Amino acid sequence: MSETMPKTSDEITPEWLNAVLDDAVTGGAQVSSIEKEIIGQGAGFLGELSRLTLAYDRESPSAPPAIIAKLPTQDEPVRSLAQLINVYEREVRFYEQIADETPIRTPRCYFSHADGANGDYVLLLEDLAPGRVGDQIATCSIEEAKTALRALAGLHAKWWDSPRLGDFPWMPGTDDPALIGLLSMLYQQSWPVFAERYGDQVPAEILRAGERFGKSLPALADEANTRPLTITHTDYRLDNMFFELGDGSPFAVIDWQLAQRGSGLMDVTYFLAGNLTPDVRREHQDDLVRVYYDALVKGGVEGYEFESCAEDYHRAALFLFIFTVTEQENLNIEDYNERAQELIETILHRYMTAILDLNAAEFLPE
Repeated sequence: MSETMPKTSDEITPEWLNAVLDDAVTGGAQVSSIEKEIIGQGAGFLGELSRLTLAYDRESPSAPPAIIAKLPTQDEPVRSLAQLINVYEREVRFYEQIADETPIRTPRCYFSHADGANGDYVLLLEDLAPGRVGDQIATCSIEEAKTALRALAGLHAKWWDSPRLGDFPWMPGTDDPALIGLLSMLYQQSWPVFAERYGDQVPAEILRAGERFGKSLPALADEANTRPLTITHTDYRLDNMFFELGDGSPFAVIDWQLAQRGSGLMDVTYFLAGNLTPDVRREHQDDLVRVYYDALVKGGVEGYEFESCAEDYHRAALFLFIFTVTEQENLNIEDYNERAQELIETILHRYMTAILDLNAAEFLPE
């Protein structure tokens, strides 16, 4: 690829788009002008997301009226962390190598580029508007939660203990000592900041469990790896979901930066704990885990009993600590917009409540 890659959406020009977009995308039409709109501010912390509304030099039924451009964040501390855990390459490779054969609906990828040496990463994706994007703070209906869990089960069943999981060296997993070592280091660095920042807001039981979790993370990861492994989304939340798409699809999922090998129940617990209010989760979680399990079996998974699934749902709650504690020393809530600040506080409350409700501490080693 000889074209210079844009670092931000401001550097995306009609000329560059015409150089990288295939005629199969535009029907041979040329982009003549672009209107740019930054979207998802404060919600997608790891990247810059822009909607590019396009005008063409002639009519073409196949040419998309808008596309989504995804580039790395310009926030250097966040970008450094993202590079460290390889999130940009992960998402590019996901679209290049996995998306087309994964049952879950994802945006069409029009162009992708990853160059780790230069730190250049670009994705041009289908704009799923006018599909209705989910809202993690507002939560969703139980029927929408069932839709999300059935789709998730389809993803997990496709890759359930697949021998092909080793074919994607760019995708780390909970069975990867390097990743677990890195997460352990980041967690231990962040724990004192978390304890100081939230120590008077969370129950003492949470503080005790969180400290023990950090010390036990490698052993817990080893235990998790005795369960079946699959490809997990690892950020399966409503802000990354679309409902009622314009093409008639009921559901789609975006943001595959954290795709990895792991226990599928980590996605299930993450979704139910973070996207339903505690009262609603408590009332419906047993039925919802059963919905996921039934769809998993329908997808061809064998030898995994419901009792094991239910236990893994509870066990996975421990790993919610990672999402609330890691990188606390680099998290300045005041730097984010009002919606992002509310989201961070909402997630914290819901996750801590779920850890207690699901009695996750019982799975900590003595």
